[in-house]
Amino acid sequence: MTPSDLLNLCAQSGITLWLQDGRVKLQAEAPPPADLLQELRTRRAEITAFLEHCDAVDAAEAEAIREHFAAPSGPGPPSSDPLKDGLRKGFWAHRHIHRN
Repeated sequence: MTPSDLLNLCAQSGITLWLQDGRVKLQAEAPPPADLLQELRTRRAEITAFLEHCDAVDAAEAEAIREHFAAPSGPGPPSSDPLKDGLRKGFWAHRHIHRN
């Protein structure tokens, strides 16, 4: 069983695990099964390393997202739109040619 499998089993049992000051913390909706607690104690080092890795990946991803959305999206819109201006001129000319 991988640390990920073990954490999924904990989640299914209503147990939440997280790292706080380098230590694994546990919160449960109900008293956890004794065999699951023993497995967590036995594999504490693996679980700690896995949670540290997840935190590092989450932090790197969060930083990448912050950088992506903070970056300018490119040059701003032009002060005038050549296509829109051309269509207006054409529409204006069309209306005035047919009136005269």
